[in-house]
Amino acid sequence: MAKRGRPGKTCAYCGSADGHEGEHVFPASWYPDTTPADVQRLTVPSCTPCNKRWERVERELATDLLLVVSPNVPEVAGVHERLSRAWQPTSDQRVEERRHRIGRAIKIFNSMVWAQPVPGGPQTTVRTRAGLIVRASPARRIENRPLRDIAEKFIRGLHFSETGQVLGSLGVTAILVERDEKIMRLGEENFAAIVSALEQNPINTLGPGFWYRRYRGDPVSAWAFRIWGQVNILAFANTATSN
Repeated sequence: MAKRGRPGKTCAYCGSADGHEGEHVFPASWYPDTTPADVQRLTVPSCTPCNKRWERVERELATDLLLVVSPNVPEVAGVHERLSRAWQPTSDQRVEERRHRIGRAIKIFNSMVWAQPVPGGPQTTVRTRAGLIVRASPARRIENRPLRDIAEKFIRGLHFSETGQVLGSLGVTAILVERDEKIMRLGEENFAAIVSALEQNPINTLGPGFWYRRYRGDPVSAWAFRIWGQVNILAFANTATSN
């Protein structure tokens, strides 16, 4: 169940604290350089704990997504350069900062998944568990938790922006969808009608890096998000259950 918020005062995410900070629904650092100057970068009121929670989610998921998307499309222009600085050491950094960034870069590299070489894509030489030296293309295993969390952030923020209401308990499921795959096939059988209705609804654009469409149902609503023209997320939000 949603409750009426006080724009500028109630946190759009938890509804239980003052929203004295502005939170970008689509992360500010995720907007590409191709974003027109007149695009309104949507913000909603947020409390400090919620702001910090979403900052952690955005940082974790962005690392994974940047390693699997192409940086050579207008919808993501400049984003990779900005966000990848967090794990790139430079000579002018303090020793502690350099060590931190080197450690993060090593952690990212060690958690990579290596696949068969992709023609025209990035490749490198790696050693297999059997000790063989082979060419491979990097891949990334996207964990469901941060994916689900970013979908919840989008849903709560967009719902508040559109209705002025704060969503209460919310059960969210989210999946990645291949670019050319019809989302109808991925909806659970009992959600088929909801997904069908979703596909008929118009697209809402928050700039070249992000668009969404949504279908409001009771108790289940469906949302589709596209990030940087490449990452497609299908999410279901159930107001009758909690996470």
